[in-house]
Amino acid sequence: MKKWNILLVFFFLHLSFDISAQENKNVLLISSYNSRFPTYFQQINGIKSILDTTDVNLDVEFMDRKRFTKPATYDLFYKSLKNKLANSEKYDAVLTADDDAFNFVLRYEEELFKSIPIVFFGVNNIEKALKQNSNPYVTGIVESVSMKETIELMIRLFPETGSVYCITDSTSSGLSDLESYRQHSAQIPKTKFKEINLSQLTFSEYKAKLKTISSNTPVLLLSAYNDKTHHTVDFRNTIHILHENLTAPLFHLWEHGMDNGVLGGKIISHFDQGKKAAEVVSNILSGKSVSDIRVVTKSPNVFMFDYNQLIRYNVPLTKLPDNSIITNQPVSFWNKYKQAILITLLILSVLLVLIAVLSGNIIKRKKIEKLLKIQNSDILKLNHDLVTAKLKAEEGEKKFKQLFYGHTAVKLLICAETGQIFDVNHAAAAFYGWSLQELCQMNIGDINTLPISELKKIIALAQKKGKVRQEFKHRKANGDVTDVEVFSSTVNISGKQYLYSIVHDISEKKKQEHLIRLLSRSVEQSPVAIIITDRKGIIEYVNQAFVKITGYSSDEAIGQSLRLLKSGKTPNTVYKELWNTITAGKTWSGEIQNKKTNGEFYWVSKAISPIYEDQELTNFVSVSEDITERKKIIEDLVVAKEKAQESDQLKSAFLANMSHEIRTPMNGILGFAELLKEPHLTEKEHQKYIQIIEKSGARMLNIINNIISISKIEAGIVDVNFSETNINTQLQFVYDSLKLDADYKNLKLSFTCELPEKESTIHTDSEMFYGILSNLVKNAIKYTDEGTIEFGCITKGEEVEFFVKDSGIGISKEKLDTIFERFIQADITDKMARQGAGLGLAISRAYVEMLGGRIWVESEEAKGSSFFFTLPHIINSKVQNDILIDEIPENETKSIISDVSGLKILIAEDDEASEMLMSIELKKFSKEILKATNAIDAIETCRQHSDIDLVLMDIQMPEMNGYQATREIRKFNKNVIIIAQTAFALTGDKDKAIEAGCNDYITKPVNGSELQEMIQRYFGE
Repeated sequence: MKKWNILLVFFFLHLSFDISAQENKNVLLISSYNSRFPTYFQQINGIKSILDTTDVNLDVEFMDRKRFTKPATYDLFYKSLKNKLANSEKYDAVLTADDDAFNFVLRYEEELFKSIPIVFFGVNNIEKALKQNSNPYVTGIVESVSMKETIELMIRLFPETGSVYCITDSTSSGLSDLESYRQHSAQIPKTKFKEINLSQLTFSEYKAKLKTISSNTPVLLLSAYNDKTHHTVDFRNTIHILHENLTAPLFHLWEHGMDNGVLGGKIISHFDQGKKAAEVVSNILSGKSVSDIRVVTKSPNVFMFDYNQLIRYNVPLTKLPDNSIITNQPVSFWNKYKQAILITLLILSVLLVLIAVLSGNIIKRKKIEKLLKIQNSDILKLNHDLVTAKLKAEEGEKKFKQLFYGHTAVKLLICAETGQIFDVNHAAAAFYGWSLQELCQMNIGDINTLPISELKKIIALAQKKGKVRQEFKHRKANGDVTDVEVFSSTVNISGKQYLYSIVHDISEKKKQEHLIRLLSRSVEQSPVAIIITDRKGIIEYVNQAFVKITGYSSDEAIGQSLRLLKSGKTPNTVYKELWNTITAGKTWSGEIQNKKTNGEFYWVSKAISPIYEDQELTNFVSVSEDITERKKIIEDLVVAKEKAQESDQLKSAFLANMSHEIRTPMNGILGFAELLKEPHLTEKEHQKYIQIIEKSGARMLNIINNIISISKIEAGIVDVNFSETNINTQLQFVYDSLKLDADYKNLKLSFTCELPEKESTIHTDSEMFYGILSNLVKNAIKYTDEGTIEFGCITKGEEVEFFVKDSGIGISKEKLDTIFERFIQADITDKMARQGAGLGLAISRAYVEMLGGRIWVESEEAKGSSFFFTLPHIINSKVQNDILIDEIPENETKSIISDVSGLKILIAEDDEASEMLMSIELKKFSKEILKATNAIDAIETCRQHSDIDLVLMDIQMPEMNGYQATREIRKFNKNVIIIAQTAFALTGDKDKAIEAGCNDYITKPVNGSELQEMIQRYFGE
């Protein structure tokens, strides 16, 4: 009784339930194809294996997209379905088969299927299907074709040809499967993959193309329904055309087509797809939320082959994958006639047994004849006994009727053969609400809610055992259904068997049992730890949350004191206050630090309450929530707040420094540009001012590049492009590019490298490496007023250690720990600060760490600094010592003497100054320069002037960007040279330009030598 009271406390804390009436459900299946399409039969059979019940109404609508692909047919289907939905009952769920139906339902989800659960299957667009995991009303099963396995199988079975064909068309499923085919074929470089696209051919051209394929080249059928004239055939005719015109082995990814000329493949079962989708619908109709059902991405595909085709193409069975299914395989005499042989042997055995039984019966009959003579004398005596027994039976029947009709318990007498109610008592009439006469005209199936077939099994069981006890749900005259307990025993009346059933109403008992189960589950499955102790604090019960949080099992905890969890970190005053509160009959709540079984400390928010029985305190119940992570999050937030405040200060200083660093070169550019307007300048002054403007511009460009680099590092979008990089050559590049800067300050610049040539090529990002080393050497030149700068590298184990040493001003000890921090240089305001944004070291450290190395500095103020960094020494023995052209840093330029002239050039540029500068640069190469200030004008100009030789395409323009404009131009002009020009200069921009159709790419500000080199490369002889 005590335990029930404890459980009832939690019942009112956790119990929440709902009882829903059952009713018929309506489900709509939208098929992408028609009722004669071969996959439909398999799909609908799979669906009906789950949903073909009396309480589910299944309707089917066909889009017929394989035969009718025009938009007008699509619109007719939409209007027809919209009209049907508006004039019929709302569907409880919608099934879609294949991609067209899936895309249709998503397109009109808000208009036609709002808030209706949607389950798709047979969908090839996996990316689009997986996006539905975020849609609370859509889930389903993708058609995960075994494209990779089937392609590998084709190559393995027919390796000698070196080629693989695929056949497809413009249907949505055909295009989706073609994309998958291309992705997987791109990963197999040694095989030639070819495509026959029916949407680009007529059926006559298609048949001729099929006849050109050699008989040993495997062909994969994806889709072949519509030709370029939109003429459509069904799958049966698709197979017929292939059978008449193709001599090569044919592979397929779906079960339809097997036994009709398809050799095999790793096959999808449409029956299983339909069945799985129907199971999902069944779960949804049973109350499961769509958002709790993730999209299924795997299919149970199997390898399947046609034996006749294997023989035709001389494919040995030993080359097939394990557990392959082979159809049409000849069977042995035993396998063919095994059933007939076994039946014959069985009949012979039965005949032998019958002969033996008949022989035994003959012997027994002779014995019985002897016994009958002996028993005949007993018949007269037996007749007397029967008369006496009859009189006693009549007396017993009289007493039975008195007990049956007059008893207060509900009693039924039921015919065991038919289930017909033979007799009932008055208590039964009062309980069910029908009269005695009405009940006696009813069958037990009219009262019992079980199907007749189940009732027959239960009656047969009662006849076999003699006595049974069962629990049922019985109907009453008013429509109520009541839980009952029925005790039945068999009785024989006038040679006929009846069930004598006593019925007890247990509806209240069932309700109580249900409430207790709910209460028990709510406590056991609660996410918070629940402990019940006796009045002395000895543990009597713990739930699973307690076990999970503390690590103690139920057996380990029960019988122990709550001191089991004591950590020693909570003051005793807290425990004293807790005990005084709960023993006074009040609830205590607070936070305590406990200890797990593994010694780990954790925080809990705990509430402890007393439990009373008959006004006597009997137990305590503790409810605890693990708040360790919450406490840690609060601590982390405090630390994060402090770091954020520090970061804000550094960023403010950084922005102030950036303002200074940008305004300084801008002042030089604008000031000396203004001076150039003076009419009486000497040539020397003129050249000097131009040099100052160029130097200031280069300084500003360097600042912008550093800002972009640190921004990309902060955003985490820097791409690392590993390649084979020659260290010796890179060191020489850095020396050559910075030698003039060192000579300008009368500094001695030198480098050394101990790497032998055969070990000098390592696997790293050449541009990042050049940026790291050049940044460090530039810093050394900047902070060294006299003396030497030396850089180089040595090998140390599996690393290459690089160094840059200078005799400059050095770094103070208090700055050494923060010299590589982002924004930290912006806070330097002492005398050592030099011109520059102070981002070089932060960028260098980020690049080094991305390449798997580390960086540090050793320095003494006024004596110089030594910077070191390491990179993994990864050598590829196959790489030759030749230096690849793309390893040359971008700042290396060549002097180009151009002999190109007479070009017709289009400049697509919306900035007037940039357009003017470009026109001047290109004047020497051109006979005519056309101009466009937006992408639309550029496209039209190219369309009207088909003889244009070169297009300079700005990427960022009004109305349409340069990528889109290039794609449009390429639709009607494949030959014109297009060079993209952009001021973005981000990693990946060049790839985007090439992908859009550009021939090359150049960044702003445009380097004249680089532009001349490009023109020479494309138009020079």
